[in-house]
Amino acid sequence: MKFLIEKRNALVDEINAIFTQAETEQRALTEDEQATFDTKTAELKALDKTIEAKKEARSLSMMEDETPKTPEEKEEQRSVEETERRAFETLIRENRTAGNVTKTDNGAVIPTTIANQIIERVKQLAPLYALATKFNVKGKLTFPVAGDDFTTAYHDEFTALTSQQTKFDSVELDGYLAGALSKVSNSLINNSQFDIVSYVVNKIAESVAQFLENELINGTTKINGVLDLKGNAKTVKKVETTADLPTVDELIALQVEIPQQYQGGCKWLVSNKTLVALRQLKDGNNRYLLQDDITNGFGYSLLGKPVMVSDNMTDKNVVYGDFSAVYVNVHEGASVQVLTEKYADEHATGVLTWLEVDARVIEPQKMVVTAKKGATSDVASQSTRSKKAVTE
Repeated sequence: MKFLIEKRNALVDEINAIFTQAETEQRALTEDEQATFDTKTAELKALDKTIEAKKEARSLSMMEDETPKTPEEKEEQRSVEETERRAFETLIRENRTAGNVTKTDNGAVIPTTIANQIIERVKQLAPLYALATKFNVKGKLTFPVAGDDFTTAYHDEFTALTSQQTKFDSVELDGYLAGALSKVSNSLINNSQFDIVSYVVNKIAESVAQFLENELINGTTKINGVLDLKGNAKTVKKVETTADLPTVDELIALQVEIPQQYQGGCKWLVSNKTLVALRQLKDGNNRYLLQDDITNGFGYSLLGKPVMVSDNMTDKNVVYGDFSAVYVNVHEGASVQVLTEKYADEHATGVLTWLEVDARVIEPQKMVVTAKKGATSDVASQSTRSKKAVTE
C-alpha cells in the first residue's frame, strides 16, 4: 500500500508540474502536454481504484457475510476472531500482549477484527463520519483539485481541440496524532463474567466518535472542519441570512444553491436548539416545515431532505449539502496503551487509544452554510473548538 501511495503522489506532482510550466509561460497546454496530462490522469484514476480495492480487501468482514462459505472457512474465521478477541481481552485485563497483538512505540496494535468493530460503532455514533469519503492508509494523500474552467463541446474530426489552461491546486491529507482516553472500573476488569471486550470497544468508539464529529464540523488548528472555512481547498459557499435561524424562504433559497447533480445525496446539519426552532416553522398553508420521517435513518426531513442533528453543531449556522465532500483519512494501525497505575487511586484503568487522522472539505461545491448578515470573520469563529483529543 505504501508503494501505491508514493506512486500516486508522484503522479500528482507530475500533473501539477505540467500546469505550473504552462502558467509560468502564460500559455495554454501544448498537444504533447495535453496528451501527457490525459495519460497521467488515467494512471491516477487507475491507482485510486487499486487503492480503494485494496482497502476493501482489508475489510472484507462485511462482504464475507454476503459470500457463501464452506463450514471449514466459517470455522477458520470464527477461530481468528476468537483468537484476536482473547488476545485483546488479555491486553485489557493483564496489560500484556498475547496471540497476534504486537507492540509499537505508542502501545499495542489493535487486532483487525477489534479495530473493525470500533470503526463500525464510530460510524453509528458519528453519522457525519459515516457519510464522509473515508480512507484508511498511512502516509500523505494528495488530491489535485481542478479549477472551474473545464469545458465540453462538440468537435469536428481532423481539427485541433482548443486546450484549456486549467489550474490545479494540491490538497493534502496528512496525519495528526490524537489520543482517545477511556477509564474503566477495575471491578469490571476483574470480573471474569463481564464482557470487558465489548465494553471497551464501545467506550473507545464513543470517545473517538465524539472527537471525530467535533473535528469534522468545527475543525481545529490541525483539521479543517465543515465550518472552518479558511482551511479548506476552496471556500464553502456562505449564504447570509437575516437572523441566526433562516426563514422559510431563506431555507428554500439555500437548498437551491447546490447544483442539481449533487442534490441526490444532500442532507441538512443542525444543532439541537436549531432543530427545536425548525419544528415551529410553517409554510404558507400553515403546515409544519419539519416532518417526522422514520424512513431516512435520521428521523426528520426538511424540504424533502433528511435532517442530521449534532451536539457539536453551532446554533448560529445551518449546513446543507452532500457530506461526501468531506475527505477523512484515519490511518490504519490504531494502537492501545493500558494505564494500570495512573488511575489506581480511582480504582480504575485507563485505556488510551492512539490514532492518526486528517480531514478536509475537498469538494466545497457540494456544500453551503448559512451565516447571519453582518456576522464577523469566518463561520468557524462562532463554534466551540476542541483543543485536544477527547477524554472521557
